[in-house]
Amino acid sequence: MATVTTRKVVKSFGNVEVIHGIELNVADGEFVVLVGPSGCGKSTLLRMIAGLVDVTSGDIEFDGRRVNDVAPRDRDIAMVFQNYALYPTKTVRQNLGFSLKIRREAQAEIERKVDAVADLLGLTKLLDRLPGQLSGGQRQRVAMGRAIVRQPQVFLFDEPLSNLDALLRGRMRSEIKAMHQRIGTTSIYVTHDQVEAMTLADQIVVMNGGRVEQIGSPLELYHHPVNTFVAGFIGAPQMNFFKGRILSQAGQRVADTAVGVLPFDIDVATDDGREISYGIRPEHLGFVAEGGFEARVKLVEPMGAESLVLAEARGEEVQVLIRDESVPLPLPGEIVRLAPQRGKACTFDAVSGCNLVAA
Repeated sequence: MATVTTRKVVKSFGNVEVIHGIELNVADGEFVVLVGPSGCGKSTLLRMIAGLVDVTSGDIEFDGRRVNDVAPRDRDIAMVFQNYALYPTKTVRQNLGFSLKIRREAQAEIERKVDAVADLLGLTKLLDRLPGQLSGGQRQRVAMGRAIVRQPQVFLFDEPLSNLDALLRGRMRSEIKAMHQRIGTTSIYVTHDQVEAMTLADQIVVMNGGRVEQIGSPLELYHHPVNTFVAGFIGAPQMNFFKGRILSQAGQRVADTAVGVLPFDIDVATDDGREISYGIRPEHLGFVAEGGFEARVKLVEPMGAESLVLAEARGEEVQVLIRDESVPLPLPGEIVRLAPQRGKACTFDAVSGCNLVAA
């Protein structure tokens, strides 16, 4: 296992700079997820760590050793890609052991390692099958097994689950997390799916436009986003944002927003009249008999254990996530009153988008 460090890493294609001086520290045995929208540079950064893409400037280090000029095969890494990249004419056993055969390990040692990995990933009964005889999830397990059997210092995952259906993605997420808990190898995982990031990561790196917006644990990013980008990207459904300003009324500070006057119970020193963006997650809005603000229900989406209510308040779209099955669902067209839970709102500067608490 190894630590992975990037020091002011820059990548340019011609005159276009796509990675802007990224600094990242991955601890030994840590599972770090790079997440962000398409085109944010997360896969480019991963491929630079792997040695598949050259670094324009800056350094990449494994255990403190600079590896910029070290070939991918000599970095002691293993990659799992979006496409399985299995040899179609080789059995599962042969696919798993191929890299060990290339390294000219003894046949008995190859068989021992292959059997151990097959047992770890539930592939023992499939060892004599060809990839064409496997399901998508089984092929992905073989691809992971081929990486594990090499016992590398670092695992690199490049959106490995994006080709799978929703149910299978959930199962494979669990398998990857359980595998990491058993093996403990340093892992860097790229995805655009924030649900994957939240469920898998020890630390999440949120990227945007080739820059790092925030690094933290899943709950840190969920409860304390540094800006509106992170707040809107982490969490599903997305956080509600209402434009407004801070005021003092009857000796109390409030947020006068586009949907109405809302409580401002955040301990932050700022002047009255400051323009803000008031953020509240759908799961932190609830129905009330009085107070709050008025909204008209547009659509109700029951999803089993929870229901999503889409409403409109003064021309603003509002999302409410109901997780209490005892709460009766409103009907489309019904007028309801909504109020945020105390202490759950985030307040961002209207211009910079920065969280006022974190500023």
